[in-house]
Amino acid sequence: MTDPNDNLPIGGGRPPLGPTGATLEADEKAMKSGKGKMLIAIVGAALLAIAGIIWFLAGGDDKRVYRDFARTVNTADTTGFDGFWACALQRGGADASSFRNNSELADAINRRATNGRGRFADLIRTRCLPKLAQLKQSLDTLITPAPLQPDIENMRKALDDLRMAWTAFDGHLDSLGQEPYDAEADDAREGLNKIAHAWFDYKSAHRHLNSALRERIGQ
Repeated sequence: MTDPNDNLPIGGGRPPLGPTGATLEADEKAMKSGKGKMLIAIVGAALLAIAGIIWFLAGGDDKRVYRDFARTVNTADTTGFDGFWACALQRGGADASSFRNNSELADAINRRATNGRGRFADLIRTRCLPKLAQLKQSLDTLITPAPLQPDIENMRKALDDLRMAWTAFDGHLDSLGQEPYDAEADDAREGLNKIAHAWFDYKSAHRHLNSALRERIGQ
């Protein structure tokens, strides 16, 4: 009798278990590896999305950040610096703090000092200087982008110098009593020089700041 197994084709029958087990193990490892890579990719994408949200909320839009900063600092300047000169010299309009040169500034102050003396000193002390103090507080509390910090610091220093110069000049006016104001007196000339110097330094720093802001904003 012929053995039925003698008719099995070459290579037929069940394959050995060893190679099959190895193949399944390799497939399982590949599957696990693929899932791991996919998980890493998903986590990475999520982290990038979160970072993007944080970046945006923190001011990632540079132009928006600089536009908001420009609006804040220039509003404070108009209220404080221009407001001071409008108060002190009774000048109106947006150019209250603008003078062609130091001589024009000194002439404007001298006219007010000659006519007012003690009353002018009282006006400066009680109504005008507080505007500069408010501006100083605004500059001190600003959250300033790093590239603009030197300009803001220059504005702060010039503002401090201006406040001290006006305080000294105010004291000189008070000391006159009923005597007439003399624009050529040493105390008057020294006070006016310090005021003019601080005014120029502040205007220069503010002009440089706005130039830098225009470059950042693209205007």
